[in-house]
Amino acid sequence: MQNRKPNVLSRGAFGLRSIAPHAFLFCAALLVLTFLLFTQTFAYDTEAITVTPTQGPTGRLVTVTGTGWQDLGSRGIDVPIWIGFANQVADAHPDANGNFSVSFTIPINLPGPPDYVNGKLTVSAIIGNGGSADAIYTVDVAQSPGWYSGGPTTIYTDNSGLAIIWENSSTPRA
Repeated sequence: MQNRKPNVLSRGAFGLRSIAPHAFLFCAALLVLTFLLFTQTFAYDTEAITVTPTQGPTGRLVTVTGTGWQDLGSRGIDVPIWIGFANQVADAHPDANGNFSVSFTIPINLPGPPDYVNGKLTVSAIIGNGGSADAIYTVDVAQSPGWYSGGPTTIYTDNSGLAIIWENSSTPRA
């Protein structure tokens, strides 16, 4: 008597031949569903902003333009615009296409690092997942209102055209 192994491929209702076409269809459907969920989940992860103009003094009016904010726009959620930590300067309102434009004035009192380093000011639009879309505004210190010291010369200007200059002494001249 020979011990024969049953041939699984030729078996009836539970054999591999009867399951294979259904398994293929199941895997194909699962692949399509995964693709649809993946693209739906990450379709809006392209939030971006630009700041215009890209450089200038403090106290200047700038415009932040955003694209890719469909997720927040479709739910009617505003996008907070920040300079520095906990310094909200504007609220943007994305349209149905995920675009927005909002203007605000660059503050005269700038935050410290890491938001303002070497003349570069980070403007952030808060995404809502803990992240942000960022743009850089380059601060032109020479044109900004306030006191500036450069070696032997100290200048105060208020952007009205009046400048008070001290050179190697405490006597001002205009």
